[in-house]
Amino acid sequence: MDKLNIRQFKLQNGEEIVALVNEKEKDSFIVERPFLVKSNVIGGYIFLPWFPFSSQRIFKIANENILHHVELDEEVKTEYIKMATELNMKAKLKLRLEDSLIDEMMEFLNEHNSEYEMIDELEQYEDNVIPFPNPKDTIH
Repeated sequence: MDKLNIRQFKLQNGEEIVALVNEKEKDSFIVERPFLVKSNVIGGYIFLPWFPFSSQRIFKIANENILHHVELDEEVKTEYIKMATELNMKAKLKLRLEDSLIDEMMEFLNEHNSEYEMIDELEQYEDNVIPFPNPKDTIH
């Protein structure tokens, strides 16, 4: 692992990425399998594919877009290698068309109709007019 040049790059746009340096050119780095570094809710960090909708593995980063770069510590290198080898770099997110999303929402509403009876009740009133509750009703 000592021979692998895996670096963290801080970019001008604020992104931080971790990638295997394939080649160092005069005015750029050719990197392989870059991951975006993000902090998580519990104070740790996670690696996310830099371009999640592409199976491309090699990218060129111009020096003018890099603020700074450093070699990774060994334990982080190990985690990077594990992620890079296990993750198939193809798009992982399921893209849905607007129509299919609307159909899915309508199906959900139909399945849970009793929970949403109030929606039907409100449709009988004009726009922006909501009835006052009965004083005997308890509102929590």
